[in-house]
Amino acid sequence: AGDLFGTSVDIEGNTVVVGAPGEDSAAVGTNGNQNDNSLAETGAAYVFERNGTVWTQTHYLKSPSPPLCATVGIVECERLGGAVAIADGTLAVAGITPETVHIFVRDNTGWSFQYTYQTGIYSRSGPPSLSLSGDRFILSSRETGVSGIVKRNGTTWNWETNFNKGTQF
Repeated sequence: AGDLFGTSVDIEGNTVVVGAPGEDSAAVGTNGNQNDNSLAETGAAYVFERNGTVWTQTHYLKSPSPPLCATVGIVECERLGGAVAIADGTLAVAGITPETVHIFVRDNTGWSFQYTYQTGIYSRSGPPSLSLSGDRFILSSRETGVSGIVKRNGTTWNWETNFNKGTQF
């Protein structure tokens, strides 16, 4: 319960991703030490794959570098897994403080890190909303009310457009 496992979920075919923004490991990258509880609320995402009728955890995903922490009244860490999305061999995992999106791609060995997109927003009102389709993801900040589309160009991701209600684009 303390890890907030299941705060966010998504499924594509035989793959499920589950966010846990309260997870406390100081691990970095893919498949680090899940039993480490040395850094509070860094967050994580868990990938499960189905083979026949059995679902098995195959990957444990963390920020690719030491967890991002900030002092916003109190020290808060990234809380990765506040929002997750999976589509077409790409997995997006959003953090809350600061709002970040880490992109992982499926390759021959499973899921590997590709890119981190940072908004620079320090949210106090919960995780962003996140959806992924092809080479684009949409991120909506509860803190600012701004929604925007970020587009992949090779292995980098760039802000394409932002909008509020009533915007035409």
